[in-house]
Amino acid sequence: MAETTFEFELFVRAPRDRVFAFMRYLPNHVLVHPMIEWIEPLDDLELLEPVAQLSPGERSRPRRFRVFDRLDLGPLRWTFPYDVELTVCPPDELRFRATRFPRVRLDNVMRCLEDGAGTRIEERSRIAAPGPMIAYIRRVALAAHTAMFEGIRAHLERERG
Repeated sequence: MAETTFEFELFVRAPRDRVFAFMRYLPNHVLVHPMIEWIEPLDDLELLEPVAQLSPGERSRPRRFRVFDRLDLGPLRWTFPYDVELTVCPPDELRFRATRFPRVRLDNVMRCLEDGAGTRIEERSRIAAPGPMIAYIRRVALAAHTAMFEGIRAHLERERG
């Protein structure tokens, strides 16, 4: 197994609470993530609803989903599933763990921080995968997350408009 990391940061002209609410509801990611085709909840539907007001430092129960990504390689296109566990950690942190065959794991910590007239989103990601796959997976994940955060910014700033 090999490991690698990446970090990403982006400013959004929208209130922190709105950005955090959008990001913590995983089905919203279909709107902004370039690879996600659809998402199926693996838990009871009430877990999909926005998290009740938790105290700072208090974590939600992890929510589990099956996510279906589309991958295009030249003329070839296929959809593959992976499992995601999301834990909401108010007031500003989301923890994602994505796992899929063959022993690929992506752990993300995303934070939504107040920053002047908007919100700064920070992401730290750690990828573990078989050695021959690690560089490719990092490249694809970083490109997808860059596009996702740009999509979040465009969506929330347009909504504000």
